[in-house]
Amino acid sequence: SARGSLLLVVTRVPGGEEDELEFRLLDTKSRSERSAGHLPLSEGALLRWVGFTDEMVPVAIDTMGVVRALLGAGAGNWGSHHLGAEWTQLLSLDTEECELWAVNATSSGLVVVEVETEPCPPHAKVIAGEVHTADAEFGFGGLKPTRTIPWFMPLGAFPSGGEAIEFTFREQLLLRHQQALHTSNLQDSSRVETVEKKYRTSVLKLFTHFAKSGEVERAHHVAQFYLAKVNGGDKVLEMACKLAESAKQYKLADEISSLCNKRESLGVPAPSAPSAPSAPPLFRPG
Repeated sequence: SARGSLLLVVTRVPGGEEDELEFRLLDTKSRSERSAGHLPLSEGALLRWVGFTDEMVPVAIDTMGVVRALLGAGAGNWGSHHLGAEWTQLLSLDTEECELWAVNATSSGLVVVEVETEPCPPHAKVIAGEVHTADAEFGFGGLKPTRTIPWFMPLGAFPSGGEAIEFTFREQLLLRHQQALHTSNLQDSSRVETVEKKYRTSVLKLFTHFAKSGEVERAHHVAQFYLAKVNGGDKVLEMACKLAESAKQYKLADEISSLCNKRESLGVPAPSAPSAPSAPPLFRPG
């Protein structure tokens, strides 16, 4: 599978079983290998589909319906061979009542069509390089509507704000992924700024939820370790201070104001993505 200059290659481990797979993420533009290693599958499952999202995130689906994405732990992680990036579960299709066939992956979720008794796997109609989201065309005639299943990472149960926590955590991973692409000259800065704005908004919403729910300690934790570290942190903290006052959490507002003062006194600069280490060559001499 390929998107942009990235090519995802999956092969069977030499001498291994059918479900023992390894992957290589190749950058055809720089002729280098960005990541490689073992491709995890559910127990007893086989590989069903691979592709990329709009943000150039590699995605793999196995026959148990587990959807995984290759996401790293930090900006620049793709530059090191066999290090950093990991296959993270983004979705599980085992709760679906009908059989599904993936046709595309977007920033919102997985685009699928329902499979009934088709004589061959369905294929989405592609026009000008884009998947037709209204209908999917089948090899033996007929049209099927597509639907998008939203991404949802299984993070476990939380006392409150579970969906907001999951969304914020997912957006943080995506932002780091985009920063890694940018430092490797695989993504333009405007796209990174768009994703960063979406992440910043998600953190503010999470902070607001905790503040209105009276969970002051969790709200302060979000402000100190997340809001204070995004680009434009001072303005974001000022906004959080006003949100805390609107929720009648005046002590929380004072603590956030104190965070602003500390940043100013220390002259904290805006965070920037670290440079990606050089990637190993795609082809070695000899």
